[in-house]
Amino acid sequence: MISETTASHAPNLAASAPHLINVFPEQQPDVSVIVVVHNEDEYLKQAFDSILAQDGVQVETVVVCNEPTAASLEIVNAYAAENSGFIVEVQGNTGPSGGRNTGMKLANGRYLMFLDGDDFLEGNQLQQLVQIADQDNLDLVSFDSASYRDDSASDSDWEKFKSYGTMRYKYDKPVPGVELMAQMRLNGEYQTVVWKYLIRRDLALRLGPSPHIMVQRHSDDLFTFSVYLEAARSLHVPLVFHRRRVRAQSLSTAIDQINLNASSDGYLVGYVEALKKVAPLDLPVELFNPIASIVDGLLQAYFRDLAAVNPASRTDIDRLFRKDYPDIFGVILARFIKRYDSQGSANPPTHSGLTAIVIRICERFHIPTARLSRIYRRTAARFAHPLARLKTLAK
Repeated sequence: MISETTASHAPNLAASAPHLINVFPEQQPDVSVIVVVHNEDEYLKQAFDSILAQDGVQVETVVVCNEPTAASLEIVNAYAAENSGFIVEVQGNTGPSGGRNTGMKLANGRYLMFLDGDDFLEGNQLQQLVQIADQDNLDLVSFDSASYRDDSASDSDWEKFKSYGTMRYKYDKPVPGVELMAQMRLNGEYQTVVWKYLIRRDLALRLGPSPHIMVQRHSDDLFTFSVYLEAARSLHVPLVFHRRRVRAQSLSTAIDQINLNASSDGYLVGYVEALKKVAPLDLPVELFNPIASIVDGLLQAYFRDLAAVNPASRTDIDRLFRKDYPDIFGVILARFIKRYDSQGSANPPTHSGLTAIVIRICERFHIPTARLSRIYRRTAARFAHPLARLKTLAK
């Protein structure tokens, strides 16, 4: 079935790009691999060939073209015309998260995978992962990734990413996702990149579209965190199935004011949404502390990137934040920090450190002092300092 679509920001390209729905009529696909494409024409053939190389499993390739270059679109169309099981959608550039949200809506497979257009799959191993997921009734399967150095990669970028993606510890017993996430966090191995996972599609659809649609960076953080929280059964398979290409000017390696801006925005939205998810949970201390530290890490990353952004380059994410979150954010934050501080930990955050976070975030987003005072009164047992003294801790 072929119909025309229109991309709002690239009508001249969309006009030549059919929306292809080439489903398998006899059987539901085992896996839908979602590929978001923008300007990866140099690498797309290797990515698509690695998907087509998977035998013994029914694979559907969902390609979402985010305002693609002409060269990228030409490659996509050629593969879709020559190979069955391709779905192609052309749209404006909504970033990786918007493209993935579109891909999930179009996907038909029992499981989902994500592959960036400049990465590729290693060997013919998808069948093994699907068999494990089916046999153990898993919602989430983690696997290993190995970095691949592109000729354009700098020495510093390669040193930063060359070891990312391969686990050192074993996680081979099926457990709830929240337990697997906590174990990985305690071992320093929790990773949010979506291309390291095979995810049951029904679970992903229950989560709904990611609120990261408003940001362009770190869209994986909340989605992966939410999948772990919702997964009833999960494990890690020590199998290198994904290859990450380290190259110049990718989203991971390009550092400028625009990307720093987007990075801080992404961390902030991820922090608030993750906080809303985890604060009400009734978890035992051995799970709550590592999960809470993941959430806290998003806020620390936000402040780190924010410090490097030129104020003149700031986006309007602050305005969006003030509009969407203030009514609930302060109370949720206080509840979260009170529990985080009272649970006890081998390395608990200091009172002053947590208090500084409260002050900095509330003052930055203009949560009124009166409301802040009410929040402190609700948690008076752990806030010993007067409000005026607390404010000095954030400076």
